[in-house]
Amino acid sequence: MRISTYLERSPNDLKRIKIAIIICFCLIFMYINYARFFNKGNNTLVDNRQLIFRLAESRCSKHPSVKATQKFIDLVKERTNGEIEIIKFDSSDLGNETNIAEQIEFGGIDFARVSTLYLSNYVDEINMFFLPNIFKDRNDIELLLDGEMGSLFTERLKNEKINLLAWYEGSRRGIYTNTSMIYLEGLKIGVPENETKMNEMISLSFSPIPVKVEDIYNYIKSGYIQGAENDLLEYYYNNNYEVAKYFYFMSCSYAPEALIASNTAIKQLTPEQQKIISEAAKDSAVYEKEEIIETETKVIEELKKAGINFVEYDHIEKFNEAFEKLYVPFRDKYVNLLNEITRIGEDDEK
Repeated sequence: MRISTYLERSPNDLKRIKIAIIICFCLIFMYINYARFFNKGNNTLVDNRQLIFRLAESRCSKHPSVKATQKFIDLVKERTNGEIEIIKFDSSDLGNETNIAEQIEFGGIDFARVSTLYLSNYVDEINMFFLPNIFKDRNDIELLLDGEMGSLFTERLKNEKINLLAWYEGSRRGIYTNTSMIYLEGLKIGVPENETKMNEMISLSFSPIPVKVEDIYNYIKSGYIQGAENDLLEYYYNNNYEVAKYFYFMSCSYAPEALIASNTAIKQLTPEQQKIISEAAKDSAVYEKEEIIETETKVIEELKKAGINFVEYDHIEKFNEAFEKLYVPFRDKYVNLLNEITRIGEDDEK
């Protein structure tokens, strides 16, 4: 049957067809505008002016590193006059730090703050930072990262499609337990999924159990583990002090952190925008360091009042002897890095 004949015989259908045509045009228009506004990545290009990216954080909004990433976000928006907007997702909304690092590598997330514990999967030498007593103080770590070794790490990460924007400060690390019997062999200690940290616990005659940060509280409470190796601020913000009243500080043990970006995000920036991103990241790192040190002081005072017992590893000879054995496999593997650490320490004493 010809359409004209059909339309003549069905006037109500003509209205339906007209409506259908209008709807089709509306859908086509919406699709065109959607393609215009949204690119193929995770960010949004609005009117060819505004770029919107995502930044992933595993920690709660009160943590100094999260405040620093917010500082970075604010500086970028201000210095680009709103052309670049970064939306922050904290509290592991986009996954834990292992997931986040992987998503940065494959372009699934644009920016992130992660611990070097998880970047060591890409650059083996980073494991040196996790050895207790290897550095004299925070300043030595900062000098190393700001020098040739830091540049080497940056290049290695770039080869893995991870762009390092700035080094962040790590909170001081230690072992916290629900028992004062720290000498007890076979003590089950939760550790990050990192081989160096696992070996460290083994050297101390403990039984290391790989755990996620968010699981530590319930694992200690249930008796599955008796403690964990982690940093002071994670201990505090995750309320682990409620189930582990003894915190044993390692002498100068830190895991530096990093503000990183994906290749997908960087490639969408003009040279001028890349410069703004880089400078904002470095400025946020200065802010983060001040926040970390100030917050640590306040947290220690608060926890002491709450009855938490803090002990320095320096006072436990058994641990210092165990650490010496831990260093042996690293001496041959990372000769150049160890020499640089030694040189920095000697220069710092002059």
